[in-house]
Amino acid sequence: MEPIYKLTKPNGYDFYSDSINYAKNIGKIIRVDDYAPSSAGIDAKGLHASKNPNNCFIRANIPCRAFEVEGIDKITSDELEGRYQALRVIREIHDLNKLFGWDYEQAINMVNPFKTKAAPQIGTSQLALLKQVTKIKHRIMRSVWNAVGVIVGNAIWDNISNEITSTVGAKIKAEFCKLIPDIALDAELEAAWDISWHIVWDATWEALCPAVAAYLGSFFKAEKWKHISDDETYPFQPYVDLWKQGLVPARYEGNVWRLYGGPKAEVIWKGVV
Repeated sequence: MEPIYKLTKPNGYDFYSDSINYAKNIGKIIRVDDYAPSSAGIDAKGLHASKNPNNCFIRANIPCRAFEVEGIDKITSDELEGRYQALRVIREIHDLNKLFGWDYEQAINMVNPFKTKAAPQIGTSQLALLKQVTKIKHRIMRSVWNAVGVIVGNAIWDNISNEITSTVGAKIKAEFCKLIPDIALDAELEAAWDISWHIVWDATWEALCPAVAAYLGSFFKAEKWKHISDDETYPFQPYVDLWKQGLVPARYEGNVWRLYGGPKAEVIWKGVV
């Protein structure tokens, strides 16, 4: 029988009701008696599980735990998941990198470039990386999202759009949401923040967010980027190298670039490369 999967919160409880502990029911059958009929559709009450573990992110988030389960008394299903009256919990799966096919461990242990004790020193190696960044001509967000869709499978991308990428990206954006009010950004960006997150996202995308997208893309297998780059290396790696050194590059005012760094994300270098 083909295995199916269920994702839970780190404490073992389901994401939806927070009342069923799968970790404590390995080897047992979990059943709901007040399930909705098949006519109610796939989203109605029941126990949901998916053949492709990445499809589980429709109803889950990260961090998470993963369990192999057996569906019992299927109520209904679609191309993404099934809804069941009961699930037998077979085992917990601990290697989530292998299960999902992307770097889950890196996704839940992100490097925050601004959590450094002091602003990094800018030298020739950092400026050399920045020079490589300035030569990147791709639309980074689109390239990353397209490639991530290929990596996790066309079926996942087509059916749940960017559910997985937005789940992973939400972790990164959450870090920036905490930081941006305290960052010494331009006045126009600070004003945009006061209006709404949506406007800030649009206003800063050409500046700060390419670095976020580039870092997100590094969670996925670099050898799959051949449709973007002429070789098999990750095409946005210079962004990632700066990020891991505590530096976030951003372009403002045409060819003028800035490097943000340090606990307050201050501009520690500005100029034309």
